[in-house]
Amino acid sequence: MTGNKMIDTILVALLSLASIGTLSLFVYTEIVYHKPLPNEEIENAKLKDQMKKKSFSESYKIKKMIINIPQKGSRLRFLEIEPNLLTFKSKTLDHLDQFKPEVKDAILRVTSKIKPDILNTVTGKILLEAKLKEAINKILGYQGVKEILFTRFVVQ
Repeated sequence: MTGNKMIDTILVALLSLASIGTLSLFVYTEIVYHKPLPNEEIENAKLKDQMKKKSFSESYKIKKMIINIPQKGSRLRFLEIEPNLLTFKSKTLDHLDQFKPEVKDAILRVTSKIKPDILNTVTGKILLEAKLKEAINKILGYQGVKEILFTRFVVQ
């Protein structure tokens, strides 16, 4: 070690104390201390309180819309959708009521430009949702719509 008996003795004593402390902490946590089991009633009450505090976004439902979509050839194709707009704040619902005709027009404009073979894919539906959110948020003048859920989506 260092060659000095006094310093070597102190170092051995400190290392021994650290080892004993670590061993005693391990024994206490594994053998002596027993964590109490959770009380089901208390945990249920905590969970209910947490759920009350959580704020869920509200939705603005737009009635069923039938939209002509472009198709090569003489066959007429259309899309039947029923979108629900999930908002960040509840005050956005009032704004959506004020701009309802513009929102419906935006849905018609955006949707009528997408081809049916694209709408039949998952990517197409995600693309449609993104374009609709962008158009509606542009009408509102701020980011008010968080997500668009389609409760009805039929391409014929």
